[in-house]
Amino acid sequence: MALYIQVYNNLQIRVIDMQGQFDAQEALDILVSFSISEEGSNNLYISMIETMTTKRDPGTYDMVEIEMILNYFPHLIWASED
Repeated sequence: MALYIQVYNNLQIRVIDMQGQFDAQEALDILVSFSISEEGSNNLYISMIETMTTKRDPGTYDMVEIEMILNYFPHLIWASED
């Protein structure tokens, strides 16, 4: 189990470091993947949302992409800020 967590932690650090190299679709795919595995940190999720909003006009997302963002963006991020 410890190896699994270490792999995700290392991958997450690398993804955050490479944030500027992803396009909006890749950032969405990363957000969904980490969310499904429940291994992403708040920093990762927020950096992927920032990438999605800076690399593409928010008005150009189709309904499927919007549903993916709403369904897979962890809502606990907002609760943990209190």
